[in-house]
Order: sequence, then C-alpha cells, then structure tokens
Amino acid sequence: MARVFANLKETPLRKSPKKSASVRYYALMSQYLTIIDENDDWYQVIPLNIGRSGWVLKTDTIAFPQLKIFIVDVGQGDGVFIESSKGLIIIDGGQYDNFYRYLKYRYRKILAIRNVKIKTMFISHPDYDHYRGLDYIIQDKRFEIDTIYHNGIVRYQKSIEDSKNKILAEGGIKKMNHEKYGFKVSNLKSSLNAVLDFVKNEKAAPGYKKFWLHVEQAHLENRVRRVKMLTHRNGVLSEYDDSTNGNLKIEILGPVTLKETNKRELPVFDEPPHFESDHSDEKEGYSHSHTRNGHSLVLKLTFGDHTFLFGGDLNIPAEKYLLNYYSPNNPFKVDIAKSCHHGSSDFSVEFIKKINSYATVVSSGDNKTFDHPMPDSLGASARHGRGKIPLVFSTELGRAYKIRSSSVIEDIKTHYGLVNVRSNGKILVIAQKKESSKRADKWDSFYVPHKGKYKE
Repeated sequence: MARVFANLKETPLRKSPKKSASVRYYALMSQYLTIIDENDDWYQVIPLNIGRSGWVLKTDTIAFPQLKIFIVDVGQGDGVFIESSKGLIIIDGGQYDNFYRYLKYRYRKILAIRNVKIKTMFISHPDYDHYRGLDYIIQDKRFEIDTIYHNGIVRYQKSIEDSKNKILAEGGIKKMNHEKYGFKVSNLKSSLNAVLDFVKNEKAAPGYKKFWLHVEQAHLENRVRRVKMLTHRNGVLSEYDDSTNGNLKIEILGPVTLKETNKRELPVFDEPPHFESDHSDEKEGYSHSHTRNGHSLVLKLTFGDHTFLFGGDLNIPAEKYLLNYYSPNNPFKVDIAKSCHHGSSDFSVEFIKKINSYATVVSSGDNKTFDHPMPDSLGASARHGRGKIPLVFSTELGRAYKIRSSSVIEDIKTHYGLVNVRSNGKILVIAQKKESSKRADKWDSFYVPHKGKYKE
C-alpha cells in the first residue's frame, strides 16, 4: 500500500474528510501514514502502530521519509536511535535492556517477518551505561549490523585500572614528553580482531570481554560485518557524506588525536579540581574515567538546514582540549544537542556557549550516586542556549508513574520519558508524549526555534 508522512508539527487526522470534523488523532511530524482510501483533497490513513484510521489533508503530508531521532529513556545512560533515508543508526544503548525492549516494540511488525538491519552502531566510549545495553541487540539473531564504530579505548579489570602502574592502566598510558599532557593512551584498538586479541589475552574487564565475544559470535553468523575505531581524522563518514535531498551527513569531531605523532594516540586527562574546600585537590596526575569519558565519539549530524550534536560523556578537560584544537573555528554550534555526561556538573561554560543550541536533551536515570541532571548543567544549557526561549528536555524528568490500587493488587504503569526529534530539512520539531494516553492530543511538541506557547 502507498504511504505518506505527516508534515506538520502535529498533523490532525479527522473522523471524516472535512475540516470541520473532530480530530481523532494528532500525528507527530514524520509519522508513517498508510493510505487506505482517498477523497478529493483527503487521504484516509492508518498511522504506524495506531489501530484507528483518520482523514488527513494531502497538503499536510509529504511523500518522502524524513529524519527521526529518538532519545530513549534508558535510565542512567544514553540510548539514541535514528531513522534516516540511509538506514537505521544507533548511538549507545544504555546499561540494561530498556533500549532493546523499545526497539523490539517499535519494530515488532518487521521482526515478525524478517530481520531488522542496523546500518551503523556507534559506541561513544566503553562505559557500561553506554554500551552494555547493546549486548541484548547483538545477541538477538533478528538484528543485523553493518558497522560498529567505537573510540578504540579498551577496558582493563578494575584492579588494574585502580593500580598505580601507569604502564598497564587505561589500556596503555605511558610517560611522554609533552608540555601539557604527562601521559598518553597508546594501546588503542581499531579492528574487531585487535579488540578480540586484547580481551582474550589480557586482563580485560569482565563485562567488556563478554560484550566483544558476543560481537565475535554475531560476526561469525554474518550479523556484524565490520568493526572500526574512529577519531577526528576520519572527518565526514563516507557512507554519510551528503546532507542534501533528504540525505544525512555525519562528521566525526572527536576524539582528537595528538598532533605530536603520526600514530593514533590520545592525551590523558586529569580530573579537574573542585571549588569546594571539602574536596581534595591532590590528584595522581591522570584520571581513568576522565580519559575514557573525555575521548567519547563526538558526532555532528547535518540534515538539510538542521544540525545535531552527540558528545557522549565529554568533561571539562576534554571540552577545553577540543576547543583549543578547533580554535578559532567553531564546529560545535548546532540546533539541538544531547547534553554531555547526562547533565553532569563537569562541563565547560565556554563549550556550552560554543554549542549555543536552540534545544538541549539530557539523558539520565535514577542512580542517586550521580544525581543527574544537575541544576547547574540545566541552568547553563538554558542560559547559553540560542533563541528567545531555549528548550531543555530530560528523559528522567519526562518520566511518570500511574498507580492503580485495589484491596488485592497494586498496578504501577510507567510512562517513559522518550524525546522525539523530527526534521524534514526545513522544519524542525522536538516533542515528548503527554502522560495521558486516552486523548487525541498526545504530544507536547515545539517548533525549533521556540518562540513561546502563548502570544504576549
């Protein structure tokens, strides 16, 4: 059957082919609509995953697929998937099975008849709350992956990472003569064979080893085609090199390798000192977590007139390093940005000023060890955002619970804080679903840039 896509921020589907007819359902921009009938200027359509049909004006639809970005509520962590004309793209997958369960639900009709093909899977860096949730997808034989990209940093057992031995720690930190960075990461792994050689022959972290052994199995089953490390030297990915005519461009802005060597080596970052007097400023001279997080893949996406930034768990020393490398240019200014490190306080104000986005999305969870998102991060994102009213979304703050109690059982229904971004190359929309599921108007949606909900 023929299909079209909703092309308004919230496209009304009416009970009959008349403008005066009541609205049965508001379809978010870019929603897939299957045509089952037509009447003059109207299509009768069924929205994807919605059982009820409705009538939509033909002028309120568009014929070609648009860009859809889904920032999934994975709890503590990041999980993003993107539907584009080039194929399905994944950026991280959280720590548990939330992300996997959402993918299974969204593609349940496809999975019932054939495999789902993932064109590109990006692992921003090897922290559990970014890559371990992808393990569920890797093990599911119904998913096929063309390419897995990663930042090359490996994970040793915790006892080694916590040791004083700088040669073993962080996958090859060694002393170097450098005016700013005393150590460097030199034991980077690019190909699948290189990573497998590490996990099979050295003291790899158990979860890290398990993940890559599952990737090996999927590769043997022809479900993972290739694995490759990325740095800024890769520039624009060849498979995503054109933002015109409904295509998507992806540029690699980080990690940035050292200029002093032709090898792919990365600087080691210190943990920044705290202002508060109750924190010690005494440091060992390097930080495993800050190095691993700070060299996250930094992806800039361009689709038509719109730009998006995904920066993993960047932190203050990393952001300063990136700003210094790219100065005086500023490739970080975008329309929508995913907040780095889940809205942590470990951010550079100058970096947020450079991003200067109309909207910021925080992906965070309920782990009280971190308390993400932090108030200062939310405030800085809004304060240094672009436009009359910068927007800040949070997957955690968008989550809600409905409790139905009786004398026998208590039913708790979770409303997850999924954030939707939609673009047709000219119009940009960001939205969250409302908590109520029984009304036609299910969305809190905003044009980007946002001018305000009400006229002043």
